[in-house]
Amino acid sequence: MHVSLNARVNEVVAAGPTASTPLSPTITFTGVDRAYAKVLRLRWAVGTAFFLLIAAAIGFFFGTGKPWLWILVPLSVAGGTVGLLVASKRVRAIGYYEGDDDFLVCRGAMLRSLTVVPYGRMQQLVVTSGPFLRRLGLANLVFVTAAAGVNPAIPGLPTADAERLRNRLTELGQAKMEGL
Repeated sequence: MHVSLNARVNEVVAAGPTASTPLSPTITFTGVDRAYAKVLRLRWAVGTAFFLLIAAAIGFFFGTGKPWLWILVPLSVAGGTVGLLVASKRVRAIGYYEGDDDFLVCRGAMLRSLTVVPYGRMQQLVVTSGPFLRRLGLANLVFVTAAAGVNPAIPGLPTADAERLRNRLTELGQAKMEGL
């Protein structure tokens, strides 16, 4: 039985997308590698350390008697702590689903988003991997689509899975484009 794209999207939105939980009998999102949470934590820690270093440099050059400077330090530490604590929840909220005619990407722990990419609209798939991701054997799969401003990405995939998915989606995209 073929379910229309709108019916599938309505099912997903009604159920509230979660990467690792079956949303309905017909849709189950595949989650990303849990090690991606380490990457997010490391990014937050580096960002917080950088911000604290800037606050220290401002204090050194302009004096530590500025009250606004003392507010920057606890705000930076609080922001870094929140980032560290929610990393796992953010990773669990990322998922993808390979449908018959389209590819769905869901993300967002608080502000959820669902992106539907028809296979025929995929123009390019790029696998990227920065130093933190490479160290853990992970990569990002970035979509370049025909729609302006809509280029979804799936972060935190194992590199082999990202390559496999890129090849499979490229083949599906070419097959769907030939059918148009």
